[in-house]
Amino acid sequence: MLSPEDVFPHIQTIYRESLIELFSGLNCEVEQVNDLDRELTEEPIARIDCGSSELEFTILVRIPMSVLALTYPAPKVIEIDESELEDWISEISNQLLGKIKARLAKHECDVNIGLPSAFFDCTMAPLMPDGGLTSGFYFLIDNEPCETLLCMEAFEDRIQFNLEETEQEDPFADGEMEFF
Repeated sequence: MLSPEDVFPHIQTIYRESLIELFSGLNCEVEQVNDLDRELTEEPIARIDCGSSELEFTILVRIPMSVLALTYPAPKVIEIDESELEDWISEISNQLLGKIKARLAKHECDVNIGLPSAFFDCTMAPLMPDGGLTSGFYFLIDNEPCETLLCMEAFEDRIQFNLEETEQEDPFADGEMEFF
């Protein structure tokens, strides 16, 4: 059992690695940067959370429409309806949290994922929970600035988190899929 302050740096690493893996898998160049050269205000924001009885994570990702259009999963589409891109940013946040959940499981930290929401014409601050440990991360995705926030709220003074990764059995290794 560890304190939330001992766990949070590991969560930050899992978060960064998951985000880079997600966008690299969408054929994008991803570079983490210390700061952005401009404030992002017009771009949509996706918010999603996950949690357990011990802790909760909330993530926000602000992604420009150009990156959403670039990564949209449709072959050679010239024009994409803006409402489809609104759905796509929510799906990106869902995929990101799925990658995070898989990595957390390797640290014996099991969480349940909530539903994503998309927001427009707003700042990130009111969308984050009060309290908790928070970190902001900035990325250039195909040279377009993206902003993300990660918040971890702990409900206990000590939480279950194995610092060493453990091997997890793949529940779908035999080729079957579960629908629920």
